[in-house]
Amino acid sequence: MALADIARDPSMLPGTALLFALEDSKCTAADGREAALRLYDKGADVVIGTSCSDAFRGAQEVLELYKIPQISGSATISGLSTSGAAEVDRYPYFMRTILSDDFQATAIADMVLYYNWTRVATVAVELWDGLSGMDAFHSAAEERGVEIPAAHRLTYPFDLQNFSEVVTGLRDSRAYVIVLFGYPQDSAALIEQAYAAGVGGEGYVWIGSRTTASAKMWGAMSDELSEEQKNDIMRGYLGVRPYINTSTPEYVAFAQRFSAQPATVDAATGECSEEVDDAGVPIWRRYDADNGTTHSECIGMVYADEEIKPFYVNYYDATYVVARALQEVLGRQEGNVIEHTELNEAMLRQTFTGASGQLAFDHVGDRVTGVSYEVVNHAGDSQLRPIGAWNSVSKFTECGEGVWDTTDCHPVVWSTGMDVVPKTSHLYVGVIYSMVNVGGAGMDGGAPTAGALLALEAINADPGILPNTALLFAVEDDKCDQEYGSSAALALQSWGADVVIGASCSTSSQSAIHLLEQTPIISSTSSSPYLSRFSYFMRTIPSDAYQALAMADMVLYYNWTRVATVAVEDEYGLSGIDAFHSAAEERGIEIPAAHRLTYPSYGTQNFTEVVAGLQESRAHVIVLFAYGRDTGLLMEQAYAAGVGGEDYVWITSEGSTIAQLYDGMSSALSHQEKTHILQGAFALILSVNTSSPEYLTYAERWAAQPATVDAQTEECSGAVDDVGTPIWLWPYDDATQFYCSGAEVNASDPYNVFAMLHYDTAQVVSRALHELVEVRGRIEIDGAELLEAMLEQSFTGLTGLVEFDSAGDRTGEVVYEVLKYADSSSSSLTVATWSAANKYKECGQSLDHCYPIEWLTGDGTVPKTSHINIGAACGLVGNVSGAMRNLEYGEHGAAIALAIAEVNSDGLLLPSTKLRFLLQDSKCEAAAGQDAARRLLLAAADVVVGTSCTTSSEPAQQELKSSRVPQISGGASSPSLSQYSYFMRTIPSDAHMAVAIADLVQYYNWTRVATVAMDNDYGRYGIDEFHNAAMARSIDVVQALTFSPHATEDFSEVVAGLQHSRAYIIVVFAYDMEIGRLMEQAYAAGVGGKGYVWIGSDTTARISEALSSQLSDEEKNDIMRGYLGPVPYIDTSTPEYVAFAERWAAQPATVDAATGECSDEVDDAGAPIWRRYDADNDSSTYDVCVGFNQTDALAGKGDQTAIDRCAVFFYDATHVVARALHQLLLHETTNSVVGPQLRDYMLEQSFTGATGLISFDELGDRNSGIQYEVLNHAGESKLERVAFHSNARYSECTDDCRPVVWSSGAERPRDGACSEAGSVFSVEGNRCEPCEAGSFHDPQANDCLLCNPGSVTLDAGATACLACRDLQATYYQDLAGQASCRDCPLGADCSSGVSAVGMEGCALARAAPSQVSVQAGAWADSLESHTPVLKASTRQRNRRLSRGFPPWPLLQRKRRPRSDRSGAGRVGEGKKSKKKKSTLSSEAFI
Repeated sequence: MALADIARDPSMLPGTALLFALEDSKCTAADGREAALRLYDKGADVVIGTSCSDAFRGAQEVLELYKIPQISGSATISGLSTSGAAEVDRYPYFMRTILSDDFQATAIADMVLYYNWTRVATVAVELWDGLSGMDAFHSAAEERGVEIPAAHRLTYPFDLQNFSEVVTGLRDSRAYVIVLFGYPQDSAALIEQAYAAGVGGEGYVWIGSRTTASAKMWGAMSDELSEEQKNDIMRGYLGVRPYINTSTPEYVAFAQRFSAQPATVDAATGECSEEVDDAGVPIWRRYDADNGTTHSECIGMVYADEEIKPFYVNYYDATYVVARALQEVLGRQEGNVIEHTELNEAMLRQTFTGASGQLAFDHVGDRVTGVSYEVVNHAGDSQLRPIGAWNSVSKFTECGEGVWDTTDCHPVVWSTGMDVVPKTSHLYVGVIYSMVNVGGAGMDGGAPTAGALLALEAINADPGILPNTALLFAVEDDKCDQEYGSSAALALQSWGADVVIGASCSTSSQSAIHLLEQTPIISSTSSSPYLSRFSYFMRTIPSDAYQALAMADMVLYYNWTRVATVAVEDEYGLSGIDAFHSAAEERGIEIPAAHRLTYPSYGTQNFTEVVAGLQESRAHVIVLFAYGRDTGLLMEQAYAAGVGGEDYVWITSEGSTIAQLYDGMSSALSHQEKTHILQGAFALILSVNTSSPEYLTYAERWAAQPATVDAQTEECSGAVDDVGTPIWLWPYDDATQFYCSGAEVNASDPYNVFAMLHYDTAQVVSRALHELVEVRGRIEIDGAELLEAMLEQSFTGLTGLVEFDSAGDRTGEVVYEVLKYADSSSSSLTVATWSAANKYKECGQSLDHCYPIEWLTGDGTVPKTSHINIGAACGLVGNVSGAMRNLEYGEHGAAIALAIAEVNSDGLLLPSTKLRFLLQDSKCEAAAGQDAARRLLLAAADVVVGTSCTTSSEPAQQELKSSRVPQISGGASSPSLSQYSYFMRTIPSDAHMAVAIADLVQYYNWTRVATVAMDNDYGRYGIDEFHNAAMARSIDVVQALTFSPHATEDFSEVVAGLQHSRAYIIVVFAYDMEIGRLMEQAYAAGVGGKGYVWIGSDTTARISEALSSQLSDEEKNDIMRGYLGPVPYIDTSTPEYVAFAERWAAQPATVDAATGECSDEVDDAGAPIWRRYDADNDSSTYDVCVGFNQTDALAGKGDQTAIDRCAVFFYDATHVVARALHQLLLHETTNSVVGPQLRDYMLEQSFTGATGLISFDELGDRNSGIQYEVLNHAGESKLERVAFHSNARYSECTDDCRPVVWSSGAERPRDGACSEAGSVFSVEGNRCEPCEAGSFHDPQANDCLLCNPGSVTLDAGATACLACRDLQATYYQDLAGQASCRDCPLGADCSSGVSAVGMEGCALARAAPSQVSVQAGAWADSLESHTPVLKASTRQRNRRLSRGFPPWPLLQRKRRPRSDRSGAGRVGEGKKSKKKKSTLSSEAFI
């Protein structure tokens, strides 16, 4: 084309034709020599060529010999121009329009310098052009201070299958910039094999010479590779090739003419052009292998479709160099003979602008103008894109720097895919962390690993730290396991790690240390103090010696004096807990139990033995050095066994985060269940100042991280480390399933302390490497020197001041945050901080993002360090009238619970011990009392407060005394209980009440009483004490009756006995409901009402409630009026009682007054308190609610007396226990409550409680503060105080009292005893009256009895009857109760004195009998029977029949004076019968 253009140009060589002869050098030295000889033979004056440097060597030997100038457009070997350091012209007859490789080498060296690559490896094909080009680069690199740690050759002919030795050398060199002088085929194979061996890809830069700066590289790679694989291999590749400005007029004109040439091969048929050169040799038909007329190959082309290659242009311009030189030579001489030397010199002098740019040559024939290179880049596809240029003036520049005139330019795409320039050399950083648990569960390695990688990324991007060195990383999973820790260390050692960040756990760190030998290992999570002994180990996480101090100070801050500990059985757990034990001992903290978790357990262990030990220790504060999954599972199992919940505190080390505790529990648990378990969980974590510049920068970088798991598809990131190992996807044990640790990396939450510690750890490593590499100029890293440099580091990092002692432990200011579980899935809040300087501090004294602790104990107070079980046995539900009903003793349990709550909130009495409330229902029944005691013993009750009743207390004591468990009651008052050595009470013994009743009887001058007692311990022993007291006071108990506690509906026998006793003062020892039913039935039988006094024992509160609902209010008032009931007196005005009453009233209602909805509150064993008697065994339903609304009760009375009296005694009883426990724990060294010791301390108590002064005798009975108030029923619905008994003295009161209202009104009833002979007591008249004539007074019956037939009394007040026949032999009386005798009729036999018998056996009467008067006191001994006959009128008989009684009173029944026979005062009767005179009447019979 150039020859044709010259021939057409009239200004070029006018008159001279340039002939053209073409020879094929085949790019070999031999063929080049043959081609040159043929051209010499053809008379060539100048040779344009050869195409290849090897062919040049053969051709030039011939051409130099004959001094034929040669000019090439493609031979670039630098050695073709000069030889040696003096730059001697090696081939004086050679020149070229293409640039010498010297320029290419300089361009590459300048580019290396531009990117601050100070160390590069080189690879050259072992051919002349490869070796010469590489030599030129080495020289240029040396001038620029670029180190060449490795220079390798590719042996020719190439073994394209195996470049292993070269690859190994490149890997060992640790150079990450590799300059390659080769050809596409061998270069592609080398890069492919190197990538497979980990040399290449991300972080690497391959720089190829012009021969490899083409798309042929892509096509030369293996066909087995996918497009994506090829992209990964070639991404970031840089190539240097000569640059021609295609926008100049010269180039544009050339390109147009080039493309306009006729095709030299038919594109459709492949037919080759027949064109020949001027010697007749085919130009396009080449390689006639058969030496015939056929051609094997056609080198023709379709110019319109052909890409213009740079050497096309260079050969075009080379032809013009020759033509211009010929024109110059021919213009100076005559003739056409060409002097080759002169032509050669003329060619060297040529300077012009050609299609390839400005041309000019130096003295050795190298082009020195228009020198420019284009730098192209593989962006991860098959295309090469320009990214910059080099020329001899401005050197290398990237796109956009204003020195390049092309618009087709792009940013560099590096192998990392980012705009961060790869470093020239690398150091290897190994990262060991736990990704997948040996047991198969994912761990928390994602976030910490991300922290380390984030730091390495920042370090590699910072030109001020390691500007020419990249830190490469490899990640290994140690599974927090010793064996896997060893495997991870071996893998990193074989990789050549210079330093290791890790391992994740103290156990795996220890195994890694032994294998890594003199390779420094620095951990951000291995905190065991034991590791301090290893010389090549250090850490950024503080040693657990600090954490142990923080935990001990926290325990001390809350006055927790007893804590249990649990540690995983490995170096982390054992050395950490040992450090805590030492710190605890220094602070006087007792460790009652220290347990171990078998390692490894992998979250599947049964912790039954550990839980049992914790139960036995009774420690409520548990310190743990273990791992999250195990700790979570332990807490779950402990909670199920009653160890845990609101009263417990779990303090976990950094090995267990709150999230791990949550995740460690069974997936079957609901969130609410997990919340109950975790509500007392605390975890310590290193504190980080989130407002520091370091943190803010870190947080921005964290948020900018690419997602490691797709939020929508949950597809895990496929990112790999610099060894090619996946970073986020890790196999489980069986290697068939994988866990995505990337799921742990949450870009929205950078506050992961372990991630930040990893970040600081990487900073320590990088700063030390900076010292070695940049300051000391070390190329090879020595482990000992690196360790020394790491120990010397001191800087402010994310986690505060980072510096170390000689053992490698962190010594900067260590601050811990104390995190507490919050009620949302696995989240936590900071509630306190600790530092060595300031110790433990709650919120308000430290961090801004700190929150007050919300203790979830019942009263919101700080949980206690241990517990003591207070059993409460109260009568809650009993069998009333055949149905289970509320006994209304729920207040007893409430009082105990109130006292326990007060003690638990008192920081002085039992500051470190919680009293636990365990409630059982004794039902006021013997069997239930025994069962309640057994249940409380099974629940490990240390003391029992209860029971409510004597009936249940004695069988309960039988159980408790055998276990030496003290019992103290506020309601069981029977004297029988004093015999039990483990029984006490705050309620006075009934022996005191019996005396009070006896004093009451004596005070009112009553000397005759009847008694009734329930035949149980309460009634029987109480009434016995009264009998004794009555005897001492000369009080006559005329009748003592009992009834069975199992037959309390029918009191007929008791009523009959009371009738017979003729007692009007009745003392009853029974329960209130039984007293009420007895009084009702007795009243119906005439025993009660006006003139009667009922005196009940202290169970008087609900007597009126026992009366039949069928009675009218008036009837109930008549029955109850005058009732007296002494009850233990409580002074409600004392400060102690007032304080109690206020707290009592402030309690929430346990039953809704409007809806009846019962409280679902439970005791400390989880048993319902108020929902009782679950007969259907369905916990969602209940049969009886024993709750009450104390606020409404108080409001109804207007004072504190609405509080159940015994509830106050139970309240004080609980305080007796608490005070005794205080002294026991203060003075005794035992870790548990010993029953005999506790009872002794209980007996010693003396204080003023809500019930007054409290102290005890040696039997456990109260012996101080014993007073009784006497309550009186005025005929209305309530009882009111009328008297006191105190200090063995009974007295009616004047203040806050009212006078006694008697059954008969204001007049006090009498006891029925009469001193006058022949007189009996009249209830109606409330006085003694003489017996009527016809009757006599029987002292034994204390009643007026009718005289039998045959006897009479003539006047009132008689003490005996007179026999009629003793008065006169003819007298008789056939009727009973008569005041006169009758005369015997004529003809009748009256010898019996009883009847007059006539002839026919009929009784005859004699008319007009005379009046006979006899002296009182005579008695007819001749009477056939001395048994009196009681007489009743017709009206009396009818009344008795109508009321369900027999018409005649029982024999020996007492008889009232006639004035009382009408039954006045009885229900429905009001008239009195008139008293008649005693007269003798005569009757006539016909």
